[in-house]
Amino acid sequence: MSENNNVFFIIPYGIGDAIICFGLKEAIEKRYNHKITFVVKKSQEPLIKMFNIKDYRINNFSNEELQEIAANNPVPTPGNYFVGHPHFGKYAYLDNSFLSHEISFTKLFTAFLDLDNDTKLNIPKLSVTPCVNIKEKYKIKDFNRLILVLPEAKSASPIERLQDDFFLKKITEFENKGFQVLVNTEKEDSLIYGNRGFFFSLEELLFLSSVCHKVIAARSGICDLIYTVASNLYIFYPNVAFYDLFKMEQIYENKRKEVTETVFSLSEKLKSYSCHSVSLYGYGNAGKRVFYSLKKEGFNVDYIIDKQLLSPSGFKTYQPQEILPHSDLVIVTIREDRENIINTLKNNNLEYVFLEDIMKG
Repeated sequence: MSENNNVFFIIPYGIGDAIICFGLKEAIEKRYNHKITFVVKKSQEPLIKMFNIKDYRINNFSNEELQEIAANNPVPTPGNYFVGHPHFGKYAYLDNSFLSHEISFTKLFTAFLDLDNDTKLNIPKLSVTPCVNIKEKYKIKDFNRLILVLPEAKSASPIERLQDDFFLKKITEFENKGFQVLVNTEKEDSLIYGNRGFFFSLEELLFLSSVCHKVIAARSGICDLIYTVASNLYIFYPNVAFYDLFKMEQIYENKRKEVTETVFSLSEKLKSYSCHSVSLYGYGNAGKRVFYSLKKEGFNVDYIIDKQLLSPSGFKTYQPQEILPHSDLVIVTIREDRENIINTLKNNNLEYVFLEDIMKG
């Protein structure tokens, strides 16, 4: 069959999305009766090779190009590009359903692709290639005494993710026990992690995770990548909402005893602020997840402050210019306009904390 009869399936985002699409390849081909050729960014080529996928193309589309492709080709059709994510085109409503906890991460994709609701992922076998001279390159003394730390998670907003301080505390604990710690970070010019920080390739991360003593990771697409090979993987979620959206069992049915998933408890952390209830300033994606998590943990939320009066249906909401009633503490869940936010809260005699400060652990 000519390649022109294939669907050119674009993977626009990160590692986690790509692995789900790899796992759905057979189901998509059966549903639309055409072979798939994956289209990935140049930076994703090592990833697709790790899963032994031979049929792919390289193309770095701009966001504007992706929007246009999605508008012109809303369903997979032979000989055409198709954007393989519901964020684009007429399926954006599914993204909102996902963020509102109405569907899971994998169901987001099966619904978008019009697959059967009970479709299972069939993720290709992963190839781990030994990295020659990696010990010398990173001055690793002993794999059995090595801790690999993966602190960055792009799926969480910068203020919502577990902050560097959280991981620095973990690093200190292990170094005090005599372990060597290496940290994967894309902040190549950052001094936060000192001489522990490196920008590892995907091949290096895969190999190191399979041979080191322990991996400490914020939940990210890298966790999807290393899940089946990591010798001892500890995954940390920033809140209950994030866990419910991205827990590993949604992707890998067979839970590994070598993997431990831990949720950062907002309600436990709030005990250190001596408060019995809070209010939220901002109800964007981070605010929604904080609200959901606190409710799931049984912690009382008094009200929400939001310029657009965004809030769960029927929940008490105020605009910033209104008189704000008492609350033990206000959690600020947005980054913009901080000076005006502080003045507003001070003028109402309200104590406040920024979400990223809570996430320092």
